[in-house]
Amino acid sequence: MRRWAVFLGAVILLIGILISGTPVEREITSQTSRTILENEQWYVLPGQYKSFPVSLSAGESMDVYLRLDWGDINFYIMDQNGKKCVERWRITGTSESWTAPSSGTYYIVLDNTFSLITPKRGYLTVRVVSPLTSLVREYPYGGLAGLIILIGIIVLIYGLVTKREKAVKPVKVAEVELSLQK
Repeated sequence: MRRWAVFLGAVILLIGILISGTPVEREITSQTSRTILENEQWYVLPGQYKSFPVSLSAGESMDVYLRLDWGDINFYIMDQNGKKCVERWRITGTSESWTAPSSGTYYIVLDNTFSLITPKRGYLTVRVVSPLTSLVREYPYGGLAGLIILIGIIVLIYGLVTKREKAVKPVKVAEVELSLQK
């Protein structure tokens, strides 16, 4: 019994130690935002356009809120090569969210080139949202591992402390022959 208790205690203790050292990694994603423009008043003459540069890293989002006091305007988000990433025609306001595919300078363009007479005025708010990803290492079996280790130590100590059982030698009983006298 003693040998089995020591062996069992050692096995339980080893399992507890192995479980306690097994971390689980997971990603935690959060966001930070910074305001580039806050209710920036703008004015675009007829036949003209106005652009606002915004520097973005790959994966960052740009939230754009546009409001006009009067009239309508063409709205674009363009990359540094002049390619239109977002295009809205003759709008009176918009709320756009767009994610940059690569790092660079992008431009919010307010285009009034279609108008021959009417100037346009409005307000622009631009926020840049950056995703933050961090890797967290957790030990989810910490409490369970501690309990298993404790049980293993108790069983191991029990096996070491208990006295060895002495083997009982079998006693041979002499065969006695009784003879009955009649």
